[in-house]
Amino acid sequence: MQLSGRATFTSNARFEETTFTHLAWFTATTFADGALFDGATFTGDASFGVVTFTGAARFEETTFNGNAWFGRATFTDGYSFKQATVAGVPFLPPQFRSTSAAPGTADSN
Repeated sequence: MQLSGRATFTSNARFEETTFTHLAWFTATTFADGALFDGATFTGDASFGVVTFTGAARFEETTFNGNAWFGRATFTDGYSFKQATVAGVPFLPPQFRSTSAAPGTADSN
């Protein structure tokens, strides 16, 4: 799946339990009303670079088998990576440079 080039999801994007085979590029995409990737599996690399998440972004129990890029992603209403893994290792959430970012969580409880 490749959505590079400023794609916009205007309603809640729901990808729960979806398997993305090969590469999944969401580069420069806007999720205007939240994005749910709970239980999704990315078999190859996944790019969420320069993505804007307006509304909650959830990646709970998501499996990234390849690389997972979130460089310059913006989360305005929080995020969750509970029990998400990258190559079998617990996922560490993006680190924000500004204290204005909404709170998120990545614990594995």
